[in-house]
Amino acid sequence: MAELVGLVSSIATLAAAGFHVARKISTVADDLGTAGAQIKGIAVDTKAVAIILRDIEAKLLSGKDSSRSLNEDTREVLAEVVELCRHEIEDLNQNLASLKDNGGRGDTAQLKQKAKWLFDKPKIAAKQASLDSLKLTLGLLLHNVRLFDGDHLQDLSVDHSTPLVNEQRTNTTVVMVHEIDGQEPPPTYRATIEHQDKTRAHGSMIAFEETESEIKIAGLSLSDVDAPRLSDKTSRDMVLAGPPKDLVKVQEKVKCLATNRQMKRDARRAERAMKLEAWKERKEAKRTARAAWREDRRAVRA
Repeated sequence: MAELVGLVSSIATLAAAGFHVARKISTVADDLGTAGAQIKGIAVDTKAVAIILRDIEAKLLSGKDSSRSLNEDTREVLAEVVELCRHEIEDLNQNLASLKDNGGRGDTAQLKQKAKWLFDKPKIAAKQASLDSLKLTLGLLLHNVRLFDGDHLQDLSVDHSTPLVNEQRTNTTVVMVHEIDGQEPPPTYRATIEHQDKTRAHGSMIAFEETESEIKIAGLSLSDVDAPRLSDKTSRDMVLAGPPKDLVKVQEKVKCLATNRQMKRDARRAERAMKLEAWKERKEAKRTARAAWREDRRAVRA
């Protein structure tokens, strides 16, 4: 519990520092005018990291029981990510230490000289990539914290201290008539039987008592087949015996095939998503390298 309280306090302090650094970078960008437009992205990313940290802090504090809201693994990963955020924010703050505060706006040329590192393309690209990675990781952790929050957990425990109530169940059984007197099988008919299962306390003994039985036969056409009429007792025994074993095997096979098909489909979707993310990363890296090359060419020509 003490570790979690310390972690929440660290997150709150770090979020405040992130907002401060983001405001400072935005002020520097405004002072530089059009020359500072390229560093606006760092301020936006830093502010986004601070917002997610603040949301995580609020979610941890709003939990009913913070000691069980997070498991040990999630808490350790969150602490490591917070340290990474601290390193990035402190690095930005140190680079901005030599600049003027928000209130004092000096000469633009002097400000450019002090903020020279802000115009280094490779450093800007590396910093933005690091902040993007932190945003993604913090977003996943925030989602994990919400899942482990006590408000979203459902108590799945069953109270066995009280007897089980009688359950009213309606079973519908489809009976397949394959052959009658060696002729072609007639159309399928549906037989429905309603009964009530009475279960005693804790399910120790089950007493089955049929209170109401009703057999409904619909869609049966035997005009071309001279078949003997099934008695009520025979039809009733067929229904209570359940579907044929062959039909059960077919149903199980269909379920198995559907499960395997769903697993393969999920695997293919995950693979496509990973390939898409890798392609986006390569494309972004190429775009960044191309922009840096263009800036270098412009600098050489100048």
